[in-house]
Amino acid sequence: MFSTLLAGCTVGTLSQDAAPTATCPTAILAEPVITTPLAVANEHAYAENIAFFIRALKARTERREALWRANRDSDGGEDDELRAALLQSLPDHSGYDPNNARKRFVALLMRKPRDDIADLARLGLAELQMREDARGEASRLRDRVDKLIEIEHSISR
Repeated sequence: MFSTLLAGCTVGTLSQDAAPTATCPTAILAEPVITTPLAVANEHAYAENIAFFIRALKARTERREALWRANRDSDGGEDDELRAALLQSLPDHSGYDPNNARKRFVALLMRKPRDDIADLARLGLAELQMREDARGEASRLRDRVDKLIEIEHSISR
């Protein structure tokens, strides 16, 4: 899902300590293309939000915890809310809370945010749903294995 969103984008500097960069063709960012200061600012915000998400995804536990502590207190702005929700949707830090992340993503979408915010909020919701589906499938498979083991034990008695 994430690679589909980033089709055509160039992402660089993804080391643990360096700030990542992301550049996307203007056509991916917004249609129609308007070259006003606001459009340029939105394009920059889009690249920054994508870079932040990539950095959060690639971060080890300690770095993700630091990102969470730096971004957990939102000022209510869309970018801050998005970043807090994205972090809450990712495990391996003290702020991991998928239910609250889901609520934040939905609240953001209800506000009719900029396209970049809406895209990443939908991506976050999709990621949460895929993880939930995977947990459900893993649980069903464990149940099947338990039943097979039970059958095997009853046969060998």
